[in-house]
Amino acid sequence: SLGRMSEAIDRLNTIHKLPVALETIDLSGPHPQRNIVSMICENHATLLSAKLPARQRELFEARKSEEFVAWYAALPSESLGNHIPPNQFRVAVKFQFGLEMRRSDGEEKNCEACGQMMDVFGIHGAKCHSEGGLTKRHNVTRDTVHKIAMESGKQSEIERKEILNDGSDRRPADVYIHNYAMIQALAIDVAVVDGAATNGIKNKENEKNRKYLVDCANNDLLFSPFVLDSFGRIGKCALRVLRKLSFKYAETHDIAVAHALERLRMKVVLAMIREQSAQIIERGGG
Repeated sequence: SLGRMSEAIDRLNTIHKLPVALETIDLSGPHPQRNIVSMICENHATLLSAKLPARQRELFEARKSEEFVAWYAALPSESLGNHIPPNQFRVAVKFQFGLEMRRSDGEEKNCEACGQMMDVFGIHGAKCHSEGGLTKRHNVTRDTVHKIAMESGKQSEIERKEILNDGSDRRPADVYIHNYAMIQALAIDVAVVDGAATNGIKNKENEKNRKYLVDCANNDLLFSPFVLDSFGRIGKCALRVLRKLSFKYAETHDIAVAHALERLRMKVVLAMIREQSAQIIERGGG
C-alpha cells in the first residue's frame, strides 16, 4: 500500500542518510529496486571517497569512471592472455588500490634503475624512464593491439614506415591494420599515460590527433590514437577501435559481440598492467 511504501522510504532515508531524499515516485517506475540501490550505493561511495587518503581517493575515483577496466576481476586464463604471475599480481593490486609496498625490513630503498628514492606506493616505479621501462610498457601494449587485430581476422603490421609520403621519418602507425574499413587501412598510435594526470587520456588523444590525423587523411589513411593510463582506464578512441574489431573477433571465435568487446578490453589492459608491475618490481618496489 501507499502507506507502507512511504514508511519504507522513510526508513531508507533515515538509515542511509541520503543527501537527496527518496520519494514515492522513485518506486513507481519499471525498476524501483534498481533505482533505490543505485542511489544508496552512490551515496555510500561518495561518503567513502571523502574519508580516503589522497592517493586512494584518486584511484577510487578512477575506478568509478566508464573508461576503467576491472582487470582484477578477469578469469586468470593463460589461453585468453589474462594470467598475471603471483608476484606481479600482488604488486598490481597494491598499486591499483593505493596500498603501501613496504619492504619487510621497513627500510627505504632507492630505485635500482635511476637511483631516486622509491615511494611506498610504487608510483616512481610506474613512471621511471631509466633502462627503457616506459618503452617496454608501450611496446607490450602495442604488441597486444597488433595481436588482437590478427585474432580478429585482420592483416596487421607493427611500426610500418613511410606511410605519410612527406619525406619525413614520422611513424604514426605503431600498429597498421590493412582493410580496417572497407579498403582503407588504419594507423594506430599507442600511448600509456600517468593515471594521476588531469585529463591525461583526453589530452594525449588530442595531441596525437593534431599531430597525425590530417596528414593520414591526406594519404587516404584512417588514424586513431590508442591511449591507456596507468590506473587501468582506456580512452574513447581506443574503445572505438576495439568495438570495431569485436564484431569480427566475435564471429571468428563464435561468441557474442558484447563478450568479445569485454575480452579485448581486458586483454589490452591486463597486458599493460603486467608489464607495469614487472617494471615496479625491477626497480625495487613491491
